[in-house]
Amino acid sequence: MSDYQAERDKTARTSRETEERFRIAQVAGGIGWFEWDLATNTWEWTPYVAVLFGFDPETPRPSFVDWQPAIFIDDVPKLRSAVEQAGEAGPYYVEFRVTHPDGSLHWIAGKGEVTKDDTGRPQRVAGVYFDISERKALEARLLALNEGLEARVSDRARRLAATTTQLEETELRFRHLIEGVTDYAIFMLDPTGNVISWNPGAERIKGYTSEEIVGQHFSRFYTEDDRQQGIPQFALATAQRSGKYEAEGRRLRKDGSTFMANVIINAIRDQQSGRWELSG
Repeated sequence: MSDYQAERDKTARTSRETEERFRIAQVAGGIGWFEWDLATNTWEWTPYVAVLFGFDPETPRPSFVDWQPAIFIDDVPKLRSAVEQAGEAGPYYVEFRVTHPDGSLHWIAGKGEVTKDDTGRPQRVAGVYFDISERKALEARLLALNEGLEARVSDRARRLAATTTQLEETELRFRHLIEGVTDYAIFMLDPTGNVISWNPGAERIKGYTSEEIVGQHFSRFYTEDDRQQGIPQFALATAQRSGKYEAEGRRLRKDGSTFMANVIINAIRDQQSGRWELSG
């Protein structure tokens, strides 16, 4: 064998090895290369393209029209439009579905670029196809999860709204009940002892209107001797510590007269407001 022949054999062997490595790399990466001649409507492709479309890799090189039935019918216009627009806008990317002979549906992405002749007329399209079925399945699962989460959030919001409405209605009924009581003085205090609410019973018994007393310290209902002994502060401290304070004693009305009262301070365990309830 001459040196020339040996060199030719070596070159051919290297070429075959390179092509085989290229084929293996495409299969491993799930990528197939193609070139589509727009003038003759024929195309060249590597074997993995046929695999992606569900055809036998050994099939003769058909025209694109022969392969079009494999493409999901609703996606054909999208694919053709992407290729047509690429002639004006440059490289394109499109995602479409194909149906294999066994009836299974697969997602394929195509990336390509149009080359033109000297007159600027699109001549051929070259690019790659690759399988994105796994990604699409993941997107579908995430979408389903998001929709399920949105449904649960929506349901939770409806329940919270219903609960809020129920609480508001309960609070309204309670307020109407308190406002309807005239035999007992029922009012609210903040943690420092200032009056923050006042019912008609408190106004009738103590003589102060709501406008006159809200914001004032409840110690003004105690006699001077009781205030000097620190009884109002002791009452608040006891209620805060044990949850309740109860005692009998003389209390002052607005006009200065006194009356005997059984006083009960109940602590309302509201961590946000820290309010106390006083009834007497």
